[in-house]
Amino acid sequence: MNSAINVRAARAEDKSAILAFCQNTFHWGDYIGDAWDGWLADSTGQMFVGSVDDKPVGLVHVKILEGGVGWLEGMRVHPDFRRHGISTALDRAGHNFARGRDCRVARLVTSEKNIAAQKTIATQGYEIIARFGEWSAQPAPGECARIATLDDAEKILE
Repeated sequence: MNSAINVRAARAEDKSAILAFCQNTFHWGDYIGDAWDGWLADSTGQMFVGSVDDKPVGLVHVKILEGGVGWLEGMRVHPDFRRHGISTALDRAGHNFARGRDCRVARLVTSEKNIAAQKTIATQGYEIIARFGEWSAQPAPGECARIATLDDAEKILE
């Protein structure tokens, strides 16, 4: 890739281009579509878009938390533009934004399974401060709960 990476504040018109490559990030899809409007309207945080030749190819949202913490979330890079410095440029923009709001530390979470992200994160000065595991279980047998109706009142009050 010979074109320069431009990082700027996200705009409403970036949504369709970003969501086009954020549909199948995880086996269940992605949450970026659900978070987009709230992140764009976030008056204390900032959503950044990385673009190449005016094409949006990356995204990160920075939320400012209490205690001087900048929380980076939703880092995404178009598959065709990975390993070209997009996430590094977005991370720097996020750090600069957080620093400008008196944050003393930046934090994020990524899956233990996301080895590519972990390698990138390690080069950007982050340190692991906690680990967590993913747990799942099959639904318990029996009837599903339902909302009571007036017809249930007598039985409930017994």
